[in-house]
Amino acid sequence: MLRGLLKKKNNIKQNIITDSKELYKLNAEREFSYAIEFVNNAIEGETKIEDKIKMIDFIMDLIKEDIKTDLLTKIIYNPEANITRYFPFPMCYYDKNNNAYRLHEGEEIEIDLSNECVITYPYNREKYVKNIRTISKEPFIYKNNNHTAYYFSQVNICYIANGYHSIASGIMCNKGKIKAKKIDITPLYDYVYTNGVYWYNTHTNNILTTLTDFRIGILYEIAKIKNNLAKI
Repeated sequence: MLRGLLKKKNNIKQNIITDSKELYKLNAEREFSYAIEFVNNAIEGETKIEDKIKMIDFIMDLIKEDIKTDLLTKIIYNPEANITRYFPFPMCYYDKNNNAYRLHEGEEIEIDLSNECVITYPYNREKYVKNIRTISKEPFIYKNNNHTAYYFSQVNICYIANGYHSIASGIMCNKGKIKAKKIDITPLYDYVYTNGVYWYNTHTNNILTTLTDFRIGILYEIAKIKNNLAKI
């Protein structure tokens, strides 16, 4: 009987541990929902539009810093980390008549790696170490034929499409400047929304594509809220 009670107790303990693990397992849609709820509650507590916008900017800065440092360290913690390297936002969208449009690349601007939110995807530990070792001792050199970047101005994020390791090392060493094509995402606002897992067509509710990171979706929806507040 005692053995049976001990076994039952161990099973209950194991279930509690399992339930706890499930509770803290990342659920993109849940985390997205919590974040949007947090933002809405935060701005409802402010009476002035400018204070609401300041609150949004503060939260966006926190989320951007989280994304940036998370991606810089993924490969350090796990050599087999699954790192998805796709554009953070949909580059195409559709109106209610199903006409397709594409976001346009604008002017080229200079990005300072020491103070901008730059999203890059180092995926090779050996390359990463080699670049950190070099750039920590020497100046960062921008190479037009190797470094490709896009700057999404409404969220102030610079997305790296090529030159992942050298740019990541420049960020870590707080040195270097690169050039990036500016992209305006405001045309998406009336045609695209997200739940933190997928991008959807606003008119049909059809899935456009999968999000690379639920935090990008949070920034997008917060930017929409900020845009609407700025119109008031």
